[in-house]
This record gives sequence, structure tokens and C-alpha cells, in this order.
Amino acid sequence: MYVALAILAAACSDATAPVDDTDPPPGPTVSVEQLSTLNPLTRGFRVDVAPTAAVTVDYWTEGEPRLRVRSDPGQSHELLVGRLLPDATYEYEVAFEFDDATVTVDPATGSFVTDTLPTFLQAVTLTSTGESTSPLVMLELREPTFQGFAAVDSKGRVVWYHPTTGGSWSWTRRANGNFVFLDTGAGLNEVTPAGDIVATLARANNESIHHDVIATPQNTVYFLTRHPQLVDGITWVGEIIWEWNPDTGGLAERWNSFDFLSPSTDTTSRSTRSDWLHGNSLNVGPAGGILLSSPWLNQVIAISSDFTALAWRLGGKNATIFTDSAGTFNFQHTASRLSENRVLVFDNRGGGTSGFPVSRALELEVDFAADSARAVWSFQAPNDNYASIISAARRMANGNTMVTFGTSDGFRESRGPIEVYEVAPGGSIVWNLVVEGPALMYRATPFGDIAGEVEVP
Repeated sequence: MYVALAILAAACSDATAPVDDTDPPPGPTVSVEQLSTLNPLTRGFRVDVAPTAAVTVDYWTEGEPRLRVRSDPGQSHELLVGRLLPDATYEYEVAFEFDDATVTVDPATGSFVTDTLPTFLQAVTLTSTGESTSPLVMLELREPTFQGFAAVDSKGRVVWYHPTTGGSWSWTRRANGNFVFLDTGAGLNEVTPAGDIVATLARANNESIHHDVIATPQNTVYFLTRHPQLVDGITWVGEIIWEWNPDTGGLAERWNSFDFLSPSTDTTSRSTRSDWLHGNSLNVGPAGGILLSSPWLNQVIAISSDFTALAWRLGGKNATIFTDSAGTFNFQHTASRLSENRVLVFDNRGGGTSGFPVSRALELEVDFAADSARAVWSFQAPNDNYASIISAARRMANGNTMVTFGTSDGFRESRGPIEVYEVAPGGSIVWNLVVEGPALMYRATPFGDIAGEVEVP
């Protein structure tokens, strides 16, 4: 659909004025075209304008906040609008800010209707209590209803999604606004907010990619692969951390577990030759160091920013930093370094005092001089939820913590349901989302926008 607007300067009507037979300067011209996108819950606009102008698109549906996206000054613009509810009629207004403030054009207006959620997502029931302080939360859903990533708004309603061919294991976001999704059926896919796949890495050195992918300060991504290697004539499968540049296709090995740890000494009863450490999360700390979580060792491993040394090993087998009894964790996930001496984990099996395990989010304070760490904050669900595997704890910018219990009731002895909590520092629950339908939800991660949209009055 095109909406075209044109304004021409009016000729001077003063009969006594000198005659000017030169052509008047052309008036401003604008064309607006509404575009379809691959993702059913986004829409695009192509805007051509002369002279140069910045463009804003405001859009809204009844009873919901007014949202806005904006482009920098130019003459050709493509703007994407996101965070759209399904089955909704949206009004929009396209406005122009010319470099010359005396030039004005009336906004272009119109409407569009969003698509219905596909059947496989309609089978997922989301029940929200309260309201998240995060505009969006990305859910990593797995069978039987839907495999893929679904973004929900602060009220727990789906506003964007990306199906996967295999399991949804992890995601991150690059500085260009694109998502990088770890799909066990495809590897790593860089996906635009509009739904286009613009880069793919299926495997690294013919090794399968697993569990986590994270953006780096240099706008590349780190990820893990399962790496087989001979040790004393026996093949063990450990971990390699790789760095991938989706823009250039560049790929580099950064860290090999066999160079710093040994299957002869760094094993527990969970370790097997086909899965020695079971690395399940990566994190880049504030000073650039890397955290690797190994639930097989019940250990968080800190790697130097240049990947040449182990800085410390927190908890578990052959630890260099020992936890107090309240801070002992078991089968942890999503280890992250909040500051130089604070570490947050999802402790799957370390909580509970009544003879059965209870999962919790756990924050530890590390005393490097004493080689010790103590629990300084924790949260467990009021229903004593126990997620025997997967799940997550994410510290938010406002100090709240988003905690995911990712297993359905009865799955590997878990006591579900699948649910997400946003918890204030004092322990009060800000938001709770219960997810029914999938067998598993790997993690829930707060984030700010789909396509740069912001709420406006």
C-alpha cells in the first residue's frame, strides 16, 4: 500500500511585487509503503522523503501503550515495527522532521491487522500474575507443543516468535539488533527482527554446538562445542570455546578444556567419557573474564580474558574457592559474574532442608584473599518448585532477578510447573508467569525491544 503526500509552495499573490520568472523550489514530497515481513508479528514501512528528514512511526492498538520507532535523517528509510499483539488492529502515524524546521508535511496515517498465532503456539498456555518491569522476556520453549523462541510482553502475551528445527538452547543479541539463536537442528542462526536469517554456522570443526551462545564486547559471539580428544589412549569428550564473527564468517578456537583440566583428576561420578564436563553456560564478566559452568563438577570456572589461564574455580571438585554451607550449589546453570566478587547461579539441587531438593537462585560473595565464598542472597519459589535440569537466574538492570524453573511437573522427578518469577532484592515477587504445554523451557531472559520501539505518551 502506498500513501503519497505532496505540498507545493504557493505563488506570491501580491500584484505590486516584482515579477520573479524563476521556478520556485520544489516542495517536500513523501511516499510511504507498508511492507510485509517474514515474522508474522512485525510490519515494515518503506519511506522516501525529499528533502532530507528523520522519520518516526507511532503505532497503537486499543487499550495498549503507544509505541514508536525512529530513523535518522535521510531520504530513504526502512522502519520495522515490533512488539505486536496477535489478532489486533493497529493504527499508525508516520511523521517527518525535516532538516529545515520551516518545512512541514502532515503525517501519513493508516492501519493494519496482525496475524493469528499459529496452532503450535496457541497450544501454549501462559498465565501471568503481576507485571514484569522488563518490556519483553524471551522464552526458550521445547516440545511437544512448540520448539523455538517466543517473546512475551510484561503481561505475558506473545508478541514475537521464531520456530526452530531442533531444540531451542540459547540466544544472544548482537550490537546490530539481530538475534543469534542456538537451534540444535541448525546450529547458530543470526536472525533479524523481521525474521530473515542472514548468517548460519551449522558446526565448528565438525563439532556440535551446544548449550550457550553469548555476544562479546567486540560484536562477535562465543559458543561451546563438544570436543573429543585422546587422553592416555582413551577418547574423552570435553569442551571448546569458539569465537565466531557472523559478518565475516571468521571462526577461531579460543579455549580447550583439555589444556587446563584433566579427566584423570577433574571428574565426578557424573562424568562420562562421552560427556566429561557438560559445560552448560558462558558469561563475559565486567572485566572481560569468562565464566564457564560445569554442573558435572558442581563448579563455576573463571577463565582469563585472554583465555590463557584459569583465574579460579568456585565450588565442587578441586576448587580453589570454597563455599560456605549455605552457598553450596549442586548442578548449577547460568553462572554469571555480577561484579568483581559477586556470582549468580541457578542452583538446581542445592536448596531444601526437608529431605527433598528445592531449586533456587543463589548469589555468592567471593573473598579472594581468603579463597572463600558465602551466600548473600537466594530465592526459592513459594511452591518449593524443583527443576531437576535446565532453568536460569538472570540479574536485571534495576536490581531485580528473573528466575526460571524450566521443567514440567514430573519431568525427571521435577516438581513443576514451568514458571518464571521476577523477584525484587528483598524477595518480594513482582511477576509470575506459568507456562503450560511444553515439556521444557530452557530459560527466560528479559530484554528491551524487538526493533528499537519505545513507549510514548
